Amino acid sequence: MKTVEQLKDAMGDLQRRRSTLQREMTAFDALQREIVSLRQRSQAEGEARRKLERLDALMKNGGQHLIDALVKQAGQAERCMQKIGEELQQLAAPAEAAPRQVRQVAKFRRAFV
Repeated sequence: MKTVEQLKDAMGDLQRRRSTLQREMTAFDALQREIVSLRQRSQAEGEARRKLERLDALMKNGGQHLIDALVKQAGQAERCMQKIGEELQQLAAPAEAAPRQVRQVAKFRRAFV
C-alpha cells in the first residue's frame, strides 16, 4: 500500500513539474517569436529597432547571466525528470517479494447436542 501512495505522490509531482516546464517552454517560444518579429519589423519601425537595441545592450552588459541561469535550470529540470523516471521504474518494477505464507484453513468443528 505504501508503494502505491509513493507512486501516486511521484506521479503528482511529475505532473506539476511537467506543467511548469510546459509553461516555461511556451513563454520561451513566445519570446523567440517576438524577437523574430522585431527583427523583421526593425527595418521599417523605429520602435522595433529600439527594442532590439535594448535587448542587445542587455545581453552585452550582463544578460549572459540570465542565459546561464536558464541553461542551469533546464539542466536541473532534466536531471530531476531522470531521477523521477528512475524512481518510477523502481516502484513499478516487480519486487522480489517474500513468498506469501499459505495458511491452512482451520476446520470448524461443531458439537451438536
